[in-house]
Amino acid sequence: MTNLSDADCQKTLLDDFVRSVLRRYAAMDTHDNKTQRACIENMIRITRELDAMPPDGRAALTKLFEHEELGVRVMAAAYLLNVMPEKVLPFLQEVQDNCYGDEAIDATTALFIYRAGDWDV
Repeated sequence: MTNLSDADCQKTLLDDFVRSVLRRYAAMDTHDNKTQRACIENMIRITRELDAMPPDGRAALTKLFEHEELGVRVMAAAYLLNVMPEKVLPFLQEVQDNCYGDEAIDATTALFIYRAGDWDV
């Protein structure tokens, strides 16, 4: 991402994260596992790039907490579990307890793996 300011680069990465989340959920509806995997790999790449960007790093994903799509909020929270668990655990627990569908499954999966000590995203 050459020739972009840090803020522009961050915005580009966040926009790409949102696109990957939405594309993944669409691929889940059609059982397109190849696209789902590509989207997850892209979200991991994005979080690693954000990690390398001071001062916010991955915490920039908190900007997605206001997104209109629940799935975007869930995935942003999931990718922040190891960075700010005190902030995202209550939200993911609320989704698990009160929602249905793919977003609830993602929240449940993230919580289960995190609590087992195996969440390495």
